[in-house]
Amino acid sequence: QCFTVEPGDLPGAHLKTELEARKIRLRRIRLGLARPLVTVKALELPRAEGGQLAEMVAFELERHVPFPPEDMRFDWTALPATPGGLLRVLVVAAERRTVEGALRLLEEPRVKPAALTVARHDLPALLARRARRRTSVWAHRAGASIDLLCLRQGRIELSRMVPASDGDALASDIAATLSLLGWTECDAIWASGDAADDLLASPALEQV
Repeated sequence: QCFTVEPGDLPGAHLKTELEARKIRLRRIRLGLARPLVTVKALELPRAEGGQLAEMVAFELERHVPFPPEDMRFDWTALPATPGGLLRVLVVAAERRTVEGALRLLEEPRVKPAALTVARHDLPALLARRARRRTSVWAHRAGASIDLLCLRQGRIELSRMVPASDGDALASDIAATLSLLGWTECDAIWASGDAADDLLASPALEQV
């Protein structure tokens, strides 16, 4: 089922009311943050283990976030190593109050969080196995912005948000993103969301 809980006073209570009205009983809920609320970076680090790696990620990430280090909440996943042997990680970071505000939604309905992630990062779960190409870019348009997800074998290696425009502008944004990743080719470009068909009709995308 799909419903909206408007922001405002006591959103957790409103969520509880909506769940009870629909007789939906949940033990856990996956929470997804909007892309503008988080920082997503691919970092290259010397090889390390355990707590040492966590410290290195936190130290390197400090200069990429617009809030004090003590207010930073982050997690990461490993990416394929570079030819030079450097460790590559994809890091997601958010401000503490953003994380705490999302988790507070579940206090009133008394539901435990199954995960807290970036909403758009859950899109690859919709892919069939045969659609998981070696390298691909997924452009999801919502209103005035487009989320670009760069995938390798269905796993996210980078995400970024760009202004929504026409297919020519999207092609330029994708080319710049591929250059940032060091990818020399892209096996597939997908589009979803608002006016997705119009984006895919652009001849410029065929040249990416």
